[in-house]
Amino acid sequence: MYFSAVFNRKRLPEAIGMMLATEMMVPGRLEEQIKGWRRVGFADENMRYLIDHTIIDIEHAEGWMQKVVKPIIYNEPKIMDDIIMGMARRLYYSEKICESMLEFLTR
Repeated sequence: MYFSAVFNRKRLPEAIGMMLATEMMVPGRLEEQIKGWRRVGFADENMRYLIDHTIIDIEHAEGWMQKVVKPIIYNEPKIMDDIIMGMARRLYYSEKICESMLEFLTR
């Protein structure tokens, strides 16, 4: 999905939206992953990378929004629709992956 967008320059705004959606989703997903690992007995010291990224990725998402997305939209407001489309595509495919994993895990 990412590659198909970045290899076509006309779809680059969609790729920016996909990246924005990814950056904004990661911290919440990591928190749930950490809870799951704790439930099965993993110690926090073995999950330092994940735990650190619950904070780092929030900052990264904010930086992406403030330093990349907003300036692009400010300079070219019409591009917002394409960025939103990219976000929607990313979220749609995330849903499909989660549905597939749920089906696989509950067989």
